[in-house]
Amino acid sequence: MWWAAGIFRDVSIYSRNKSRVEKYFFVDTKLINDYKDGIFNLDIKFTNVASDGNLKIILEDENSKNVLEKIYKLLKLMVQYLLKLKM
Repeated sequence: MWWAAGIFRDVSIYSRNKSRVEKYFFVDTKLINDYKDGIFNLDIKFTNVASDGNLKIILEDENSKNVLEKIYKLLKLMVQYLLKLKM
């Protein structure tokens, strides 16, 4: 009797960085000043922040034009951040 051993279906293998975004807890937006300005809240959790790094947030309009670009310093000891951007 003869048989073939192994996996007989499509299999995908991928890797992730050790330092990465683990979870978005919420994204909240509020319009203010008669809908001319807004507040953007992002609660985000990271995994394995190995060293002090940066988080770059780019907010684009419907034409992929940058409306806001901000860089936040990540601290090794902190894993969860609540970011508030006012436009």
